[in-house]
Amino acid sequence: MAVATLLCAQAACSRPAAHRESGEPSSASHSTGPEEYSATVVRTTTSGDDPRTEQTLIAIDGGLTREEWTERGERRALILRPDLGKSYELWLDRRIYTETSLDPDGIGGSPGANSVAPAQPANESKTSSDKQGKVDVASSEAPGAEEPDAHLDIEESAPPVRHERHDLPDQTIDGHNCKVSEDLSYQPDGRVERVVTFRAMDLKGLAIRTEESGAGPTGVKVTTERRDVKLSVDPSEFVVPGDFKRVSEPP
Repeated sequence: MAVATLLCAQAACSRPAAHRESGEPSSASHSTGPEEYSATVVRTTTSGDDPRTEQTLIAIDGGLTREEWTERGERRALILRPDLGKSYELWLDRRIYTETSLDPDGIGGSPGANSVAPAQPANESKTSSDKQGKVDVASSEAPGAEEPDAHLDIEESAPPVRHERHDLPDQTIDGHNCKVSEDLSYQPDGRVERVVTFRAMDLKGLAIRTEESGAGPTGVKVTTERRDVKLSVDPSEFVVPGDFKRVSEPP
């Protein structure tokens, strides 16, 4: 489901595209949202009469991020720790994980010889330097990353010839009063891509719903919702459990 683009390229490449951005379309030019939160991200892709729904659990605390999803019936998770220069991909049912080094820009590299032990006390303190704003899940934003949801299932296109943004009437989504904006991108081939974003004012402007659609023969529509948003996260979410075994290669 939020949320830079956020995820280290090497760690994310083994996952479905829908889990590489937990958040907001690339057309969004501004970033808002809480620095710390957790949510269930539900993404529904509709092409014709064939909707497909995927669900991701995300947790964000400054520069620390975690995504959890189910793939082929197996629960998996990805933890990004730029403060440690590491990312960890977990196979939760098998209780194993792989470790990958991050370069200074947060992009995945080869697992380094100078590995940092992942297990740390759940109450570890984080200084302001720990929160480097490297996230999202989800669009990325930092802090309060909107998981980098970039036009996930809408085909890529050349840079738009014109872009417009409009404010739409406020709406209430799941009890949250939302400011609503519309982004229109006019493509060279005549297509118009439309993104409507609903930002909850009581959640520091977090985009709790986005609707992406593109005019054209495919008729694809992508709706991303953040549900059950909580503004606090247990620090243990970003720590590999001590009884997990590290493996050198993904299973």
